[in-house]
Amino acid sequence: PALLLRSASTRMDQEVNCPLVFQCKGCRSIIGDSFSWVTALEDLDVIVLSVVVQSDLRESETDTNGSTFKPVTCRTCLTPVGKRISVLPRLFRQHRSIIGHFALDRVSISSYELGSGNEDLGAEISIVQQQARQLEDFSG
Repeated sequence: PALLLRSASTRMDQEVNCPLVFQCKGCRSIIGDSFSWVTALEDLDVIVLSVVVQSDLRESETDTNGSTFKPVTCRTCLTPVGKRISVLPRLFRQHRSIIGHFALDRVSISSYELGSGNEDLGAEISIVQQQARQLEDFSG
């Protein structure tokens, strides 16, 4: 099944038909893939996966909104990449389905679409490459 990802830079929806690999932006270690995809939350600027690899959970923290979470860091370079949410305040109750999952910050990860040869920083799909293909199809 295709994933629908939103590019933060252009606000255009992109359909992804091939599996995605998510990597730490700091060292390129693989953190997860689209087989564990749960959702993307644009208002929180995160992608949510049910499983991550090559990462460590830190001690639980509570932020000023009342969310309780464990910070997730890359095991290789110790870069913070997201959070595992355990409690959400009422303000975010519409997102309660992410409790127990891993919310990865889009600015802390990069993605690669398998089979495409396209690498995409920040978990965004390359609009420029898609437009170039459309131009080639149109002119050729």
